[in-house]
Amino acid sequence: MSSFEDILLSPQFTFLIGREKKTIVVHANAIAATCSQMNALINGHMNEANTRCAEIENIEVEDFIRFGEFAYRGDFTVPNWTQDETLEADEERPDAPPEEPPVEDVPYEIADDAPAAEPEAVAEPSNSDWGPWRTAWQTKSQKQRKNGPKAKIEAQSSPYANEKPDQDFTPVFLANAHLYTFAHFRSIEPLKALTLTKLHSTLKKFKLYSRRVGDIIKLAECAYTADDLPSRSENGTIDPLRRLVVEYIACEISAIGGCREFVGLLEEGGEFVGDFLEDYEGVSHLTNYVVRYFFSWSYDFVT
Repeated sequence: MSSFEDILLSPQFTFLIGREKKTIVVHANAIAATCSQMNALINGHMNEANTRCAEIENIEVEDFIRFGEFAYRGDFTVPNWTQDETLEADEERPDAPPEEPPVEDVPYEIADDAPAAEPEAVAEPSNSDWGPWRTAWQTKSQKQRKNGPKAKIEAQSSPYANEKPDQDFTPVFLANAHLYTFAHFRSIEPLKALTLTKLHSTLKKFKLYSRRVGDIIKLAECAYTADDLPSRSENGTIDPLRRLVVEYIACEISAIGGCREFVGLLEEGGEFVGDFLEDYEGVSHLTNYVVRYFFSWSYDFVT
């Protein structure tokens, strides 16, 4: 693995991305360190290594930028949801999941016969104590870390939940799916695992309003129309991304099953139907509680 110094001092390499051939210039060692394919492209004996330029058409610009972000810092920014304009702001929303009742803040009461609490010992100030200046410095330092660039980047990279039915999460789901597909094609196993982890965490937080079933269907369509994903492995194992999608739909079939988007997906046929029926047959032998517990707390991302 290249150090940051090696990356920053490495020569620049130009990528022409997508159908529009968008120019993106990066440090060669950052991309070369992600996988053997990229290393061969940049440092091998192909013409691209000599010209310091390569074209990649089967990825969108925004997806390649996330890949570049992963190459530099080992993570990528989660895209924002978009506004669903088909849902009026004042429309009633009866399909919202039931909210948990708030827990009342009951004050702790001390019994009359309880022994009095011992006063906390106060440390004697020492000559090495910096006093008020040290406290002020620590407070300022904590605020700077909380509001600094690192905290903001980490917040942008963390999966988050939807709060309203008009929040379209299709860009969030598809960004992870596209990046997973690219990582699979290039054999970048750490990126594959990271995208699955982020997608799984997002699905755990996702409130499945009836208006948002279409977001899940678009994710399924993306997973099953990607040319670079295999149908099955040699031992018959389903691709991890597709397995995550069908397991989620199977767990939420009571909410998804009657929607026209899901019916349309079944009518299209294809591999999704076989994978879903196989998964749902196994799910049907478990109680709903066990299924939801499994999906909420565990997932095997072995690729």
